[in-house]
Amino acid sequence: MAQHITSENEKESLSTLSSTQASIPEAPPPSYETITATATLLASLANDTEPRGGTAQAIRLPDDRKPAPPAKPITATPPPPLPSFIPSGQPGKSHKRSASTSSTASLKTKKSWFSSSSSSHSHSHSHSHSHSSSRTHSDILTTVQGLVKDLVRDHSAGSPAARGVLASCADVCAAHNIKLSEILQDRFIESHSALYWAIVKRPRREGNAAADDDDDSGEPDDTDTDLLTAMLSRCVPLAAPTIAELRLACLATSDQPTFQRLRPFFASLNRPLFSSSSSFSSSSSTNTSSSSFDVDKVLLGADSPLADDVTVHLGTGADGVDGAFSVRFTVPQYHKRMMISKEIGLEFIARNRIWRFALLIIPNDTWYGPPPGTWCVALTLQEPSPPTWLDAQLALVSSGDITDDSEMKTKMKASPPSSTTSSSSSTTSTTTLPIKSKQILEAPRNGIPATQVLVPLDGSAEFAGVQYG
Repeated sequence: MAQHITSENEKESLSTLSSTQASIPEAPPPSYETITATATLLASLANDTEPRGGTAQAIRLPDDRKPAPPAKPITATPPPPLPSFIPSGQPGKSHKRSASTSSTASLKTKKSWFSSSSSSHSHSHSHSHSHSSSRTHSDILTTVQGLVKDLVRDHSAGSPAARGVLASCADVCAAHNIKLSEILQDRFIESHSALYWAIVKRPRREGNAAADDDDDSGEPDDTDTDLLTAMLSRCVPLAAPTIAELRLACLATSDQPTFQRLRPFFASLNRPLFSSSSSFSSSSSTNTSSSSFDVDKVLLGADSPLADDVTVHLGTGADGVDGAFSVRFTVPQYHKRMMISKEIGLEFIARNRIWRFALLIIPNDTWYGPPPGTWCVALTLQEPSPPTWLDAQLALVSSGDITDDSEMKTKMKASPPSSTTSSSSSTTSTTTLPIKSKQILEAPRNGIPATQVLVPLDGSAEFAGVQYG
């Protein structure tokens, strides 16, 4: 009876254990120790089902349940052994490992990584060298700009130290592939270039700016050693914006001597800015006038830019005329030049304005004004001069010089129309040609041509003879 009760209890225990195991939800895989303990427990339970004495009796299960399969011992698979390091050249003690696809790819990846690392190191070194070179270039540029700025700020005329500093800057720039001419023309000093400030701060000799015509007062004693000449010698060729800026510098200081001294530099560039044609002339005349410097080089030689002499004398209160001035023009071989170039243009600065006096022949394709072929004189303002009225007299200083075809000397005295222009002793014995504006003179702006005074020379017998040489 006790044995039967024990079997029934074991039956209930197994039934309860089976239902309990069936109702347990899925859980993470057990550890190795848990699996071993479970296997031991199941084995012990299996041993307990056998009868302690007599014959074993089968355990009856309910009809609605199927007998559970015998439990199999679960053994844990030990982890694979770690690969041992085998030095090269020594035979391995374990089995030989074949080169799998993953290991081959791993080797290729490592090789590619080392290759990439080497290439990256080379690229980094090249980039570092380029950055260092760029930094050196920037440092030298900043240093040279600082030295040039100090030169134009504190320079003195004729100082050999200034030329020495400029020469040293030129050597350093040449060694590092930097163009000193671009630095001198760059507007990094208060929105202007070093050349502009060299003109504005150019020292002038003590004296009366309105002295006699033959006196170049205000001009330094030696222009060959001043800072402006040294800078210009290292800036050839000059850019067109630089030429326009130098004109403005001369206009800002009313520096007529410097304005005339700069003509060789502008003429060598063959630029029409310093000797532009009159707004009266047509396009064909403009092209002819723009090449007049080339014609002058052939006729007059290497000194052609300085062959024409223009001297300005400013009137003072003692002259009785406010705002008056006189200009003397000396034009060598004027007749040959007129017959070839058709126009001779001379610019000068007077009373804070840039003027242009031109001796020209009216071109054939002109549709208004005097008839084609007429010899005329024209007077215009150049940009950015302010507008003004004009009342002037043109005189031939010496008519005897005209017949030998060597040069023509004329003298113009100008004053505002509200004042009375009195004839001086130099013009009382000669014939004068009036040059008076009928409207206010304006410089060309925004594509609008300049207003001008145009006077034919055939209105006077003495001036009409100019065209015959």
